[in-house]
Amino acid sequence: MGGRDYCCVVGCSNRRSDLPKGYAFHQFPKAPLSRRNSWIHATGRALTGKYKFVVTDNTKICGHHFVLGRKNADPTNIDYVPTMNLPLASSNAETPKRKTQASKRAIEFDRAVEHGTQSKKKKLTRTGQISYPIDINDVQHEVEVESTDPSLYTATLIIPGQNVHTYTSDHAYHKFWVHPNATKVTETGVQCQPRCENKFQQTNHVHVQQTVDAITTVQKATQVTTTSSLLQIKCRQQQKLITELSSKLQTVHKEKETLKNELSKHKFCMETLLTNDENVQIYTGLPNIATFNALLEYLRPKAERLTYWRGKQTSTTGHIGNRGRVRSLSIDNEFFAVLVRLRLGLLVEDIAARFAISKTHFSKLFNTWIRFLRLELELLFPFPSREQVNEHMPPSFAKFPNTVVILDCTEIYVQKPSALQAQRQTWSSYKHRNTYKILVGISPDGTVTFVSTLYGGAASDRFIVNKSGILNLVKEGDNVMADRGFDISDDLKKCGATLNIPPFRCGEFQLSASQVEETRRIAEVRIHVERAIQRIKTFHILNGTMPVTLTMVAEDIFKTCYYLTNFQTPIIKCEINKM
Repeated sequence: MGGRDYCCVVGCSNRRSDLPKGYAFHQFPKAPLSRRNSWIHATGRALTGKYKFVVTDNTKICGHHFVLGRKNADPTNIDYVPTMNLPLASSNAETPKRKTQASKRAIEFDRAVEHGTQSKKKKLTRTGQISYPIDINDVQHEVEVESTDPSLYTATLIIPGQNVHTYTSDHAYHKFWVHPNATKVTETGVQCQPRCENKFQQTNHVHVQQTVDAITTVQKATQVTTTSSLLQIKCRQQQKLITELSSKLQTVHKEKETLKNELSKHKFCMETLLTNDENVQIYTGLPNIATFNALLEYLRPKAERLTYWRGKQTSTTGHIGNRGRVRSLSIDNEFFAVLVRLRLGLLVEDIAARFAISKTHFSKLFNTWIRFLRLELELLFPFPSREQVNEHMPPSFAKFPNTVVILDCTEIYVQKPSALQAQRQTWSSYKHRNTYKILVGISPDGTVTFVSTLYGGAASDRFIVNKSGILNLVKEGDNVMADRGFDISDDLKKCGATLNIPPFRCGEFQLSASQVEETRRIAEVRIHVERAIQRIKTFHILNGTMPVTLTMVAEDIFKTCYYLTNFQTPIIKCEINKM
């Protein structure tokens, strides 16, 4: 083991200590048997016979014989068997048979026959003439060509005093017989020039070398023509193949576009879901498509320069500049995904799966956008002055003309903290559970104009009013409307403002008639703040119990949901239209 591992491939001397980083030693696979035999064959060892290679648990092959340095269990992968740096000739090749006495005699007989045949060949002189008289009819030349076209196998023999003879063959072999009366040799025919008319002296003066040269020229020309024809055939075949592949490629592209269009119809995104006003209200809480697009366009310039949240150490400066890697979602779909979570209260895992992104990425995206929306919406809905409130004062507030804000508190359930102090601060004696408490203020026309920070459920209404900063926004002569629990008249007097709350019994058995009438008038207009709070609860992320993991962005979620209700239809729309 360790540095003692050696590679069993023939000619390879690698051991574990010699291998570079990324390479390893691999044991022979036990199954399937075909793969095991392929490994043995690749090592250059014998599979059968006397010298059969025996594989043990310590028999290994180094990663130097794999393309990627490691074996792969996929049969379609190139590293399924060793293929690199293998021996040129495997030792498991067939062993040559041992020469016997009979085989030696057979070999000697073949050599003797070959020697006798060669000794009978005619020897030519350097001038091209034969060294001793022979019969010209014995001279035979054979040319081999590779084409199958019969038109290429044509030779012409010209003989004095006779007709021109043309020889055509439909086979790859042509035999040209040299006639003793031929005159000379050309590229298209064979002609020999006799030096003597005496037929006994013709054989001494035949230019055999010229005949051989002519046949060689014919052979070369034939081979060039044949090669050109073969190349043309291959080109036509390749062009046909290219045409077929191009047609198939176009078909695949069409199928791809069709499937892409079908997939886009079922994709969970803004483009496929926000097709009508009803869907916009279901998924985002906004009233219609026009409102969604208008809000998105208002946020887009700053959204394009967002620095995404990466934890507590994320810098809050330097938004302008490089914003990091390319977005997985467009700005439109990021905004849509955040509103979907606020409106439907879906889990992070669910939304990440719907938009085909990671859970971590959506968490960063949500934490960034919720803080961004909270800051931008606060700028859109500042606390109004008394003059601005009077411009939109409903008729039902005619008996309370100086009212600028209607206050009320609401609570939502929160997961029980592990720290005892946090448990005590969030425990609500009214809900008998751990809650977050927040102060909400609306104008007489139903617009949410003030949202405080989060407080624990143990905090009183008066404590929240004094700490939230609402008293700094109230001016002298303003009137504040609230419920009986808001005993803040003394605090408002310091600001020169007044308080409108239902009257108390003050030790009496029941309220007087005038007190009952006053309570009814206040309740008729104060109910609008309850309706506004009810609208906020339509964002289902506030339903149920808020997990402790959202503590860092809980206040941002509260305020964003409250301000988004201002884009919905007015609460007292009918009364405003009567003015």
